Amino acid sequence: MKYILWTLLALCVLLGGGALYAYSLLDMQEIRTSIAEISKANTGKTLLLDEAPVLSFRPLGLRLGRATWGFENGQPAKQGLSASIGGGTASIALLPLLHGTLTIEKLTLEQPRISLHPEASKEKSEKNRLRPASANLAQPAQPSASPQAAPSQALLSPQPSSFVRNVIIQTLQIEQGAVHWNDAAGKSIDAEAITLAIHNIALDQEASFTLHSTLRTYHGKQAQLAAQGFFSPTKAALSLREVHSSLKPQAGLNDFGELAFTLDGKLTLPAGKSLSVEGTVREGSAAWRTIPFTFTAALSGQNNIYTLSPLQIQLQTGGEVKAQLVADLNTFRYTATITANNVTLYPVCTALDKRLAVQGIGAGSFDGSSAGTDEKALRKNLNGKGKIALHDIVLGQDMLPSQLFGARIPNRFSSLQSPVVVTSGIVNANPVVLKAPGLVGKAQALLDLPKEYCRAKGTLSWSGLSIPIQAIGPFGAVVVRVDPNFSRYLLKQGLQGLLGQ
Repeated sequence: MKYILWTLLALCVLLGGGALYAYSLLDMQEIRTSIAEISKANTGKTLLLDEAPVLSFRPLGLRLGRATWGFENGQPAKQGLSASIGGGTASIALLPLLHGTLTIEKLTLEQPRISLHPEASKEKSEKNRLRPASANLAQPAQPSASPQAAPSQALLSPQPSSFVRNVIIQTLQIEQGAVHWNDAAGKSIDAEAITLAIHNIALDQEASFTLHSTLRTYHGKQAQLAAQGFFSPTKAALSLREVHSSLKPQAGLNDFGELAFTLDGKLTLPAGKSLSVEGTVREGSAAWRTIPFTFTAALSGQNNIYTLSPLQIQLQTGGEVKAQLVADLNTFRYTATITANNVTLYPVCTALDKRLAVQGIGAGSFDGSSAGTDEKALRKNLNGKGKIALHDIVLGQDMLPSQLFGARIPNRFSSLQSPVVVTSGIVNANPVVLKAPGLVGKAQALLDLPKEYCRAKGTLSWSGLSIPIQAIGPFGAVVVRVDPNFSRYLLKQGLQGLLGQ
């Protein structure tokens, strides 16, 4: 996010500064050369204009053609950040300029493209990126005291426009923008068809914005992003207020409904330090399968590590969840501490499997971690421990045989409890203790999350019998049954009893 913000800001300043310089000196070719030098000296990469800017006086403004920054051999850089625009225009108000304010009435960027390819060694690449700029600034070709030593310094402080005290952009319009992120493994995230409108951009003032885009990931997931709200920029921070956002799934996200929330917060980038994030997420709403829920959270982050704590979720079907989530996007590692209380079981169970008609109230906790960039890896790398406790349980009529050896099997239970340990995606619940009047059950269950398969076995002590029970099968088609060996044993005992008589 910070790369996108800084790149857009740089383009705005270059267009605005280019318009002012053109107005004062009217040398478009020199502007083209000077902009390239300024960019190289301050960012380590060159901003190239395909053609010199075109100045108009009725109305006062500037037209910029195609421009590229950080390209290699005419293509986006294979590592690091690079950007381009198809063109742009800036219209300038004359009267405020006479009073020391550069007011850009409308700044339009056409087809901006940002490409980000993380480098193999972030720390090493950062040092290498900074070294050329430092060398250029520390060792100028001529003594720095000379005002003619570097055209870039003359452009940064042009004498005819020294009376300009502040810059205001009344409207910034981005049309058909795109952001492409790609790592060394070929995994990518794309934001396409970006439309962004920002009004009243100025330091220490509040601006409003609207944003629309299509997000697409390398494994086929796609969603529509929309946001609108207010932000206030300062020299080292960006404050956010009433930012209403929504993410509407389109492909590959069939289990999820529309995500919407409101964000208030601040992005801070102190000199020489990494981006820090603080915020409050409120009025959040979403859905997982058939379970809608609302949520609130406190958000913080630094060095690309983000924390949601506390995260409070209210299930609209009944129940609440409290959690602390930490996402380290440097290593794609995630940790979570979760507690759930008073969860109505039926909608949750049937969302997992329509045949899992279990009623009752549940609670539980889990403390664990995982790593990966897709669902398969996250399942395989899941580790942690927790516990579950259910009470007032009623099983559906089709989940157990109605009778066994002439006696009716109960389908109501007072409680079920179990500790849970997860190792490399294998959930081990042992012992699972089930209780009801006149019945006690003990079992061990193994859930293979990567393979989506269940194996469980146990014993029901009921009506003087110890009945071995099995639950086996893929998720969504788990079969609960009496151990076939037990049925054969009873048949054998019965035959022996008859023959003995």
